[in-house]
Amino acid sequence: MREPDDDPCALTARYFDGEAGGDEARALDHLATCARCQAELGDLIGLDVALGRGAAAAATAPTARGDRRRWWLGGAAAAVVAAAVLIVVLRPSPRPAAPPTLALAPQRGVEVRFSAPAFAPHRPYAVNRGAAQHEAFALDQLAGLERRGDRAALVAAQASAGELGRAGEALAAQPASPGRDADRAAVEVLAGRPEAALTSANRALAAAPALAVARWNRGLALRDLGFDLAAASEFERISAGGEVGWADEARATAAALRAPVQARLDAFDAVTRAAEAMIDRTGPPLAVDFVRTVPGYARAYFLEAVRSATTADELRALAPLAEALDGAAGTAGARAMLDRALAADLRVRAPLARRYRDLFLRRLAVADAGPFLEQLARAGAAAVDLRVGALVLTNQDAVHPEEVERYAAAVDDPWFTLLAVGVRAEQDIARGATGPAEVRLREALATCDARAWGHRCAYLAYDLATLYVRQSRFADGAASAERAARGFAAVGAVAMESFVLSYLADIQRSRGRLDLAAAAFDEILARAPERDCTTRRFARTGLALVAVDHGPVERSIDPGPPTACDAAPSGLELVALVDLARGGGDDAAWTRAAAWVAAARGDAGEVAGAVLALARDPAAGARLRAALPRLDAADEELAAVRAWGYAALIDDGAARAAWPSVVADVAAERGRPVPPRCTLVASVDRTHAVAVAIDGSGALVGARVEAAVAAEIDGARLVPPALRATLASCAAIAVLARPPLHGRTDLLPTTTAWSFGDGAPRAASTSAGRLVTVGDARPPTSLGFPALAPPPIPAGARAVTGVAATPAQVLAALADASYAELHVHGEVDLAVADASFLALSPATDGQWALTAGDVRKAHFAAAPVVVLAACRAAAVAPFAHARWSLPDAFLAAGARAVIAPAVEIPDAEAGPFFDEVRARITGGELPAAAVAAVRAAAVARGQAWAAGVIVFE
Repeated sequence: MREPDDDPCALTARYFDGEAGGDEARALDHLATCARCQAELGDLIGLDVALGRGAAAAATAPTARGDRRRWWLGGAAAAVVAAAVLIVVLRPSPRPAAPPTLALAPQRGVEVRFSAPAFAPHRPYAVNRGAAQHEAFALDQLAGLERRGDRAALVAAQASAGELGRAGEALAAQPASPGRDADRAAVEVLAGRPEAALTSANRALAAAPALAVARWNRGLALRDLGFDLAAASEFERISAGGEVGWADEARATAAALRAPVQARLDAFDAVTRAAEAMIDRTGPPLAVDFVRTVPGYARAYFLEAVRSATTADELRALAPLAEALDGAAGTAGARAMLDRALAADLRVRAPLARRYRDLFLRRLAVADAGPFLEQLARAGAAAVDLRVGALVLTNQDAVHPEEVERYAAAVDDPWFTLLAVGVRAEQDIARGATGPAEVRLREALATCDARAWGHRCAYLAYDLATLYVRQSRFADGAASAERAARGFAAVGAVAMESFVLSYLADIQRSRGRLDLAAAAFDEILARAPERDCTTRRFARTGLALVAVDHGPVERSIDPGPPTACDAAPSGLELVALVDLARGGGDDAAWTRAAAWVAAARGDAGEVAGAVLALARDPAAGARLRAALPRLDAADEELAAVRAWGYAALIDDGAARAAWPSVVADVAAERGRPVPPRCTLVASVDRTHAVAVAIDGSGALVGARVEAAVAAEIDGARLVPPALRATLASCAAIAVLARPPLHGRTDLLPTTTAWSFGDGAPRAASTSAGRLVTVGDARPPTSLGFPALAPPPIPAGARAVTGVAATPAQVLAALADASYAELHVHGEVDLAVADASFLALSPATDGQWALTAGDVRKAHFAAAPVVVLAACRAAAVAPFAHARWSLPDAFLAAGARAVIAPAVEIPDAEAGPFFDEVRARITGGELPAAAVAAVRAAAVARGQAWAAGVIVFE
């Protein structure tokens, strides 16, 4: 038996037996200082030499300590020889021993590639089924790599052996390089983190575009993310490089990735052609095989074939397809619909069915379908299914959800039941009732049988994703969109899968996950046929916007000709291409942007041209100032172009240290007078941030700071000490910060009395007002909001709590309040401001969310101070063209000040904090001064969250 590992003499004995492995160096270190081990080892070596066994004896030496002692008893005769050999063993070698060769198996057990030269030659990838396979390396080989400092080879060996944690530690010890990033991508792929792998591979390729190892690992990451065609393109680029062995494997991998996607695309084209022929009665009914490969589309097209049938024979021909559909779903809904159509009066139905066929096949334009819809309504029961189908085809179903719901209840078919849920939710969302819509969709999805109704379940998941994105719940939106994409993929609905993938790519871009967004746009481009120029332009624009947002990481973007599909470039396309040219692009990028500007029409093109010319033409600023006011701020896209133009103009002034011009341009954008004194102005444009401080006498001090991502610049750098010193004498400071800086908590110190506002403060009402406290709201439990502690009710305050805290009751209480506190949950929509909401108790109609849109329509007569004691209630949209936030909605309704946190707040600490704020304000202090005092004291006590409480006026 082996001695315990903590016995150094046992370790020395194992060294002689050839069993020390990676502990060989430690054994030798101990042997050099231990007289006992030297004597014992001398005896053993002496016996081996005397008996002439040499290395062979060492290889077969006994391992039990008792056996060794029997050998030692016969060793005295060889003591002199042993001592001589021992001296040779312990004496340093006159030259270093050759490093152990890293023995690689003829086949590799991992797909990834590594940058170490030893791993560069191609070895075929081969694994056994049923278990992960790793390569084995002797410990002395790994120790030799570490001693020589060959960390790249050590990472590759450890990762190939499945030691991913140790490989990560070895990576962390390496200096930054493209090779290290490529190896990190390999480790992330093996660890099952494809998005992290994609980011590492992109970083490596940004610095070394020809690094095939990084491109290989990027291809694997794309594959694991589900972007098979984008992955295939990566492997095809590697194959074109001609690397021995690797090129052949890359070619085979690309083909294996493309084949199933192409097969799915071909199957979709086949079912589309066959379905249109069936509906047009120029071909037979769909083959029952389609029920297995594309069950959702097969059912949808079956329904259209029933609606468009003009004779009993046409209907009876659909019976085999109906039986196959019902057999797959385990219901009788398809056969029942066929029977209802056969029982209807075909004399009434036939001409309507023929017209319906024209609508489905686009021979009747949707814009011209109004009279037909009225005709179907007059036909009554004989054509009720046609009326429902026509409402869907013309996007009028959400306008008349009650008709869809009545039909679904009458036929009692899950397909239509689920359709009715989605239609009603769509109408709820359109009218701002996002709360009931979310509950409705979540409950339906919780019980949706994806095996039988996967097509409809996927539509509901997409509807929920759109709702979440409207509320800027981007993580939830992405998760629902991914669920929808998986659902559509599972039922062969590749057109909808690609559509949802486009939506998901935009969500990821909004979330700042730019590597993932770019990969999704690449996949969309690869899937879209050349004739689908709308999709292709969408994807190319997305890639250009990613390149603009990605800061130092450059991408090669070719947006195509500006007149693709005979359409003028959109405002966002112009922004993307002009910013790429402004971002240090070469002359080709500038020329390409100029071509797009020339193809543009309207004021957006004029603004884009002036922005492009700012760096080269001194007169461009004047042209830009003249063009910007002409852009319609009510149009969301034009508003974005307008804000972008102002940002470029302001940054141009700051680059010339023309601080009065900067302040004037910021004021002009807001339509306000130039702020006179005690004001901080702040703006960002691409990779620069600008701040101007106006002191109590009206003197200006400015700064322009460079940052990789200007919107993320630290507040202490954006507003440096010189500017803060300029404002030190001001009792209160108004901050005029252009989005996305509006709402930032770190622009000035927590001890300073400052607030966001760009106009004269609204005076408190002279009429008598009252205190209002809202709390203990009960939003639907299915939404998962944790219960909050009931708030304390100040003496004399009106309490709106529990089930009574509905949106309507809260607004009614605020109408004449002078001070109001809302202790509730909040969700902030950073994409559509009027969908931001506070979570309250549901009213009789199910509406539980008090949205920013509802608040904006209200009127608070007593100019109250409103405290939104809800997590992240001060969060503001991260976009440049609007100040979107819940506080801004309350200000628009008449509040004179809004106090809100931009961070999560602990329930137990929030009450005392806001109690003290209320006591100070009702005692006569200004809101900014009161918050500054309470905030500073709380931070000093260790309540770091208090630094995130800010004031809007």
